[in-house]
Amino acid sequence: MFPSNIRNKKTKCPLRLSLVGQIPSKRQLCSKFSYFQTHKAVLKINFTHNHLIVSAHSLSFHPISMETKQKFFKLFDDGHSASSSRHTHEQHLLLNASSDDVKQSSLADRAINPFVQDVCRLFQHWREKCYGKEDGLPLFQRLKLEVDTYNAKNSEQGGKAILQWYEKHSDMSDVEEEPKKKRRKRDHSDKPLIIAICTPLMSRAHKNICQAGELVFLDSSSSMDRFNTSIFIMSTHSSSSGIPLGVILTSDEREETIYNGLELLKSVMPENAFFGRSSRAGPQIFMTDDSIAERAALHKCWPHAVIFLCTFHFLQRLCQGWTKVHCVS
Repeated sequence: MFPSNIRNKKTKCPLRLSLVGQIPSKRQLCSKFSYFQTHKAVLKINFTHNHLIVSAHSLSFHPISMETKQKFFKLFDDGHSASSSRHTHEQHLLLNASSDDVKQSSLADRAINPFVQDVCRLFQHWREKCYGKEDGLPLFQRLKLEVDTYNAKNSEQGGKAILQWYEKHSDMSDVEEEPKKKRRKRDHSDKPLIIAICTPLMSRAHKNICQAGELVFLDSSSSMDRFNTSIFIMSTHSSSSGIPLGVILTSDEREETIYNGLELLKSVMPENAFFGRSSRAGPQIFMTDDSIAERAALHKCWPHAVIFLCTFHFLQRLCQGWTKVHCVS
């Protein structure tokens, strides 16, 4: 009789295992070879089931074997994510199966082919072991370690990074107990997370590309991860393609946060930044998207630079406004 729920393993199976042993006396324990003479047991197994033993349903309850865990950890070390590692592992099982029966049993056996949630838990365990936890103080300690390691490795080539820790100034301990609809937004008095990076390639671009002192683009993208991190990329044009000049990662997109990020980026730029104009003077022209906070932060950081609006973003905003007014699909 199969259970109503396919994942329910409580079938009231009549399988029983009984072990009956004899407890020796003190006199028997003192005699020679008393262990073999007195420690006797009877093992009885009632090998009767009310379900199939070798089936996809039964194999799905097997614990994940250590060999399978090591294979997934090796895939994670090679750069695979949880989804790509599971896909790669299944393809490996299909290619190495000797027959169709072995192929089907391997795919159904949880010890060999774990479920999606099992692989996600393995990936979470591997990531916490290698990189620490994703939240709280361990996260910022790991970021600080990565920034220090990066600076020690790339400082001679002109690469440098700087980190501003996130600090919560307001008392938000009682907010978690409130309903979600009544929770307050993040207090603007909090000190945001900011990471400014200037790689060796960016340092060489500042020094050798004349366009770096003439025209610089600043574009941003948000919701890059589960923490809603925003990234700002500063770049310039060349005869081949766009060349990056700096990267800023922030926890929000407020004007004050962008301004502080630009100031931190100025501190890690080389002395001959913007083709010798220096990071203090900045380039002649900036081109940005339609972001009031971004343009205001640029004007505060480099007041003598001319700020232009990108034509693409201008037409995009014009089309959105035209659609809202005239309901054009």
